[in-house]
Amino acid sequence: MKRYFILTLTVALCAALASAQLRFGVKAGIGLNNIKFEQDALDADNRLGFTGGVMLEWETPLTGLCLDASALYTHRSAKFLNETYFKRDFIDFPLLVKIKFPIVGNQNFKPFFFTGPDFAILVNHDDDQDDLSFSNFATSWNFGAGIELFRHLQLAATYGMGMNKSIRGAFNDVKDGASLGDQVKGTDRFWTITAAYLF
Repeated sequence: MKRYFILTLTVALCAALASAQLRFGVKAGIGLNNIKFEQDALDADNRLGFTGGVMLEWETPLTGLCLDASALYTHRSAKFLNETYFKRDFIDFPLLVKIKFPIVGNQNFKPFFFTGPDFAILVNHDDDQDDLSFSNFATSWNFGAGIELFRHLQLAATYGMGMNKSIRGAFNDVKDGASLGDQVKGTDRFWTITAAYLF
């Protein structure tokens, strides 16, 4: 009985994989980065960054449901305390669940929505503030939407909300009459616009 169950499960899995499609592509884009600090007196300005790399999209047998995984090189920068800049470079791994909505009679235009976690490994940073320290591993949750054109081109907008403290620092400065304290902590916030070409 157990053998028949395993055989049936194997056949069903093979059939599901055969009816699914795995596609490879390249992705690039620009990002608008920010840091959300715990302290209300400390704010950061949006700064421009970039991202680029490769992606895989698995179209499951369920109509419109896709899984999307990417490996990206991502550059983020921020500015706060008037003229304090810092830059960080990551190897970024977003894992997304994507739902496409085919338009009846038009297979060349498919809107889609997606969400999922993002895991980023810090590979380089450059700052002019000795009191800053950065987490080697940044996690966020991504939300977004886009369109697929002519089966190959995907344009998307993503909002990423940091889930762990990616920056820490000791500041004794005072801004707008409020003390920042000895330890400040911040999480990443970012908007990203990307274009991907799938083969």
